[in-house]
Amino acid sequence: MLWIALHTLRGRRVSFAGAFLTLVFGVAMISAAGTVIAVSGDEPGTAGLAARTALAEAGNLLALFAGIGGFLTIFIVASTFSFTVSQRRSELALLRMAGADPGQVRRMVLTETTLLGTAAAALGALLGVPLTSVLSDVLVWKQVLPAGIELPLSPSRLVAPLLVAFALGLVVALLGAWPAARRAGAIRPVEAFREAVVDNRPIPRARWILGVLGLAAGLGMVLSLPRVPPDGQLPLALFTAQPIVVGLALLAPAFVPRLTGLVVAPLTAFTGASGLLARENLRAALRRTASCAAPVLVTIGITGSLLAGTDLLGAAGRASAAKLYTSQLRATGDNLDTAVPGVRAAVLTEEATVSALVQRTSREVTAVGVTGKGLSDVLGLGTTTGDPARLTGSTAMLGRRQAAGFGLAVGDSVILRMPDGTTVPVRVVAVYDGPPLATPLLLPEQLVAEHRTPGSRPPALHLALNDPADAARVENLLTAKGYRVTSTAEWLATSAGFREDGMRLGAELLAWFALLYTLFAVANTVTMSFGERAGEFSQLRLLGAQRAQVLRMVLWEAMGIALTGLALGAAAVALAVGGLWQAIRSAGLDIPLDLPWGPLLSIAAACVVVLLTVATTATTVVMRQSDAR
Repeated sequence: MLWIALHTLRGRRVSFAGAFLTLVFGVAMISAAGTVIAVSGDEPGTAGLAARTALAEAGNLLALFAGIGGFLTIFIVASTFSFTVSQRRSELALLRMAGADPGQVRRMVLTETTLLGTAAAALGALLGVPLTSVLSDVLVWKQVLPAGIELPLSPSRLVAPLLVAFALGLVVALLGAWPAARRAGAIRPVEAFREAVVDNRPIPRARWILGVLGLAAGLGMVLSLPRVPPDGQLPLALFTAQPIVVGLALLAPAFVPRLTGLVVAPLTAFTGASGLLARENLRAALRRTASCAAPVLVTIGITGSLLAGTDLLGAAGRASAAKLYTSQLRATGDNLDTAVPGVRAAVLTEEATVSALVQRTSREVTAVGVTGKGLSDVLGLGTTTGDPARLTGSTAMLGRRQAAGFGLAVGDSVILRMPDGTTVPVRVVAVYDGPPLATPLLLPEQLVAEHRTPGSRPPALHLALNDPADAARVENLLTAKGYRVTSTAEWLATSAGFREDGMRLGAELLAWFALLYTLFAVANTVTMSFGERAGEFSQLRLLGAQRAQVLRMVLWEAMGIALTGLALGAAAVALAVGGLWQAIRSAGLDIPLDLPWGPLLSIAAACVVVLLTVATTATTVVMRQSDAR
């Protein structure tokens, strides 16, 4: 089988070129991302806290990069090999007639994958070394990393990321090709006599089950988002679209006949014979149409969900923070005084990040140190259990969902690792409902101040006024004391802007990476599809069709495939983003559903342009080669 696999790879270079380039690009990105992540864990202390923090944030972003890259690689390789097996049904059936058993056919396809994957993974891992500098420059350009930072690259630091990237590339290739290998082994010898491309076989039961499970898993992840801690919401939101996309891709052949009939109907009404032939070709060759539309589905589904989901989470974060901080004014400065005329409640707050050691794991949470009277006047605590007045010394007050997640109740104790690394046992004295998303751990402000680290955010004074119309006078009094005063609404907008900029930046980088990546798949799959139809085009020419008429038919087919992929991708975005929106609304946050139409339309246009260009180019080349014979 090794000799046959080598012969197949040489003979079908065009068919396997897309999978090879996809693997090279994916492994190179994993290699570069892994190098930055490895370096971020041992950056020398001379670089300072800001550089180490920036590298840690970049490492988190690149971990998502690698995860999405791995998913796309598996999907594209699986799609490519599945389509290749469909094109080789007669060839594989002849092998069965010659005496090859199903296991040998499967091993042959997996051998092809191993040879292709080994070469691509090795090349991609090596290309990751120069790509590391390019990636770091992009992160500096996008202000994820500070300007002038130098990554301490050395052979000892490069070995592990390169080996991991190579191994992951080979494993991803085999995972992607395994379903195609199983399909190849199931081909019967009698199919050697099957020449028509008409594919009216029903979807196998296993494919139906996996498709429905994919949709259910994606929607389940969406519905669980409001109950996930804030730090985990963005990573989870970035991956909710993937099982939905897989589910729709598996079920696509069931939708293709009617969907293509709808999207191509306007073309057939105005294009005559070429449009009619295009419609029937699309509806007859279900697997070919579904395989060509699948990369467009992935592109729209993944990128659209990334961009729109990030915007929704940002809006939900703003609305939740507004429900948490109910004060009218916020002041910062030295020696903050809680005794201010005209103020109903004044609470000193200090934000910090601590780790809770619960259930044998360490969970990083946002904490707010508070002191002063009128806590419920400046924070939207909602219904409370316990006594918030006992929040002194080594005590804590938890949000109700947070307490349930930690398995804690009033009277229980938990160990916290403070910002300076000190571990402190605290006792839970109260539990509060709080807003749906932002429910920080509340601690005594003095406890947070005792473990403050250099560069920590300074404390602030939140003020609830007796008369909100008296805000200007109170602001003047505080300004006269040397304090910096802003309205709470203005402060929330500014701080939310910083958080959303970071979220949007990460989503945009991931989205454009996914777009570039899947455009490879669009070009490859369409080239394979239209480049293998020389016999069909020659028969049309013999029947009297002109070259321009064949090209018009191909153009309408490509347009139908593009519109079908866009429709399925829009369905994936609607399920992922619509489900997220409904989950946020059901949690008690009424936010508008605003989609980033500009980027979404640009991505859709890029898919259409690439698909039409590659389809017409491949057809032109095939017809010229046929005419030259």
